[in-house]
Amino acid sequence: MDWLVTNYFNSLSWYWVAHHAPTFLAEYDAFRHLVAEGRQLEVDPLWLAVLFLTLAHSANSLEYPGPNSDFSADELDAMIPRFFEAARAALDCGDAFGTPRIRTVQAIVLLGPLALNSGDPGRVDVLTPYVAATVRICQHFGLDRLGSDSATMPTSDPALPSGKNTLRRELAVRLFHGLLHLDQVIFRVRPVLPLHLVNCAFPGNFDDRDLRSDAIVPPQPDSIRTIASYEVVRFKTGAIQRQYHEQVVLDPEYEYATVLKHDSKLRSLIDEYDLERPKANESISMFWARLFALQNVQIRRIRVNRPFMSRGYREQALRKSTDAALEAARAVLETQKELDRTRAPLVKESYQINHIQVAVIVLFCGIWHQEDGNTNAPSADYRLISDASMCFHRALASVRERVRIVARQSLLVVQCLFEALHARSATGRREHFGQLLKRVSVAITETERRAAMQPAQNGALPHASVPYSGQVTLPAPDPIIGDGRSLVHDAPHPTAYNPNMAVPHFPSAASTGSATSFSPHEVQFGDLTSDWGIEWIVN
Repeated sequence: MDWLVTNYFNSLSWYWVAHHAPTFLAEYDAFRHLVAEGRQLEVDPLWLAVLFLTLAHSANSLEYPGPNSDFSADELDAMIPRFFEAARAALDCGDAFGTPRIRTVQAIVLLGPLALNSGDPGRVDVLTPYVAATVRICQHFGLDRLGSDSATMPTSDPALPSGKNTLRRELAVRLFHGLLHLDQVIFRVRPVLPLHLVNCAFPGNFDDRDLRSDAIVPPQPDSIRTIASYEVVRFKTGAIQRQYHEQVVLDPEYEYATVLKHDSKLRSLIDEYDLERPKANESISMFWARLFALQNVQIRRIRVNRPFMSRGYREQALRKSTDAALEAARAVLETQKELDRTRAPLVKESYQINHIQVAVIVLFCGIWHQEDGNTNAPSADYRLISDASMCFHRALASVRERVRIVARQSLLVVQCLFEALHARSATGRREHFGQLLKRVSVAITETERRAAMQPAQNGALPHASVPYSGQVTLPAPDPIIGDGRSLVHDAPHPTAYNPNMAVPHFPSAASTGSATSFSPHEVQFGDLTSDWGIEWIVN
């Protein structure tokens, strides 16, 4: 447990900030003493929920057991669902939604990314009512009406320091906006608390060390980057996402100018927070936080512009979306190269791999539409795709099956696209890129299904590691515009792992369990729970 707590604050606390590190570490030290004295039953169950979720995040960030850790890969794989369910039990034990408590808000803010990034719609079903109930708790504390006056304090709570001080206010404000962000990005339902009804300033520009419990202090100037500034970028990005969803996705009569407006808002965040420029003496955690914020904004720019990208090659009026999507895809891959180079944790599980896959496909679409099909001298985009694909190789070693599956499929997709490009150069024939993606999807899906059948035929466990055949047979291309029929000759083998290893999942009390919601044999082009299917690039 100590190792996981240390790992969290050394390597992960920059992502999805929900702690004041000095406060939590002091509480954790007190907890250890209580346990040593046999007084563990005196510990607040809601604090235990926060602890369990902190441990779940720490375990979830690891692709394999770390050095000096005292657990195996099997144990690491099983930790995440166990801590997740232990936290839910602690919430029930502590009457989390009876008496309003700040600890409940903290726990749900921590639970959010574990549910959203799990890839299981059933986990989002669990999260949604938690968020709705916790919004009411925040309203009880007056957080939705806290305003911008640094002297205005939230209602008193055992988890907050007493008196008027910056620590008391900022702890509550950080958690409230973290919860609002969850409320904004659960797109299957409308927000419980629309942002136009909120009167609460964003978190101030403070690092944890700046927050005092004995005085009200001013924030750092905007020119100084703090962890809170990158959190605000995340909150603003989520708000723009929600606006786009309501004004474009849900509005059949939207105008293209609205799309460009949202892209401009996202691009402005990059400039406002100077996300593309490093600062002198930037710590590794702040380096990761800045690059992750930049990558997150650029991924949203791809999402905003993707429906118009391919059409932009034929319709000049839509060309701005084509250029914006290509610019964003390059930034996503460049940032991923740096995150991989510095061994940043894979904080968003398979979604991180999915986002890189989407950026690769967007950039390949640009290469495919170039007039000159000659690949004897690879372009900068060609080399960037090749370099950034190393993240897929890295993910093949993950203890998490879902990460390995998406990484393996992504490598197959990249190889198919490269070989199709070379085949086109040799024949001079041009195939529509959307049609090529359909052929790739069919071919890899069929190959994975055949490979998955092999262990059953041989009497092995169905989830054991399967060696893949050396060739994928694609459906025949269009006789007029088609290219080569076989694009893959050295399909990567999945990394071997223990057949008895538990498959990670979050058991749920609700009957939404989505064991069948994701087939490991289906090629996934991008976000598994959103409309990222290949139709966006076919039109």
